[in-house]
Amino acid sequence: MTPKNEIAIPILKLTVGYNPVTGELWWLKRGPHWFTNTPDPEKESKRWNTRYEGRPAFNTKNAYGYLCGRHSGVTLYAHRVMWALHKDEWPYPFLDHINGCRNDNRIVNLRIVDRLSNNRNAKLRYDNKTGFCGVTLDKKSGKFRVNVREGGKQVYLGRFLTLAEASAVAKDYRIKVGIHLPYRDWE
Repeated sequence: MTPKNEIAIPILKLTVGYNPVTGELWWLKRGPHWFTNTPDPEKESKRWNTRYEGRPAFNTKNAYGYLCGRHSGVTLYAHRVMWALHKDEWPYPFLDHINGCRNDNRIVNLRIVDRLSNNRNAKLRYDNKTGFCGVTLDKKSGKFRVNVREGGKQVYLGRFLTLAEASAVAKDYRIKVGIHLPYRDWE
C-alpha cells in the first residue's frame, strides 16, 4: 500500500520526465487510457497534452521555499519526486538539500538523512545576529560565545574576542566531530 503523500513509482515514471543533472521535472505525453473516467478520453487526452506535455512539473513554490505540485490528486514535493524517479524508491526518513537551497533538486544535492542531520543542515534562524551557527555575542563581556549542539546536548567551546575567531572555532569543531556545516558557513 502506498502512503497518502506518495504515488506508485511506475505510474510516476510513465507521467513525469526528469533530468538528474539539472534537477528539472516535466510532464510526459498521456494517452486516452489515462482519461477513461471522462466522457471523451480522446478529446481530454488531446486537451491535457496541449496544455501540459513537455512543460515543467512540480514547479510551484510553497511558503517554505520547496517546489511542489499535484499528481493524481496528491501533493508531492519536487525533490522527493526527483529521488523516487532516480532511485526507484521514496526517500525515508528525510531528504536533505545539501547546499540548503530548497529549489535546487539536482540529484547530487540530495541525500537521505535522519532528523538530527536534517536539523543540523537547517538555515540560520532569522534572529541570528552573528551570521554563524552556534556563535552568540555575550553583551556583558563583549566577547563571542561558542556553543555547538552535538548528540542532543550543548558543548561549550569558550569565549573569543573576535567574531572571526569564534566562527573559526565553531567550524573547526563541527568538522572534527563530523557535523555537517550549515551552508552559510561554507562561504
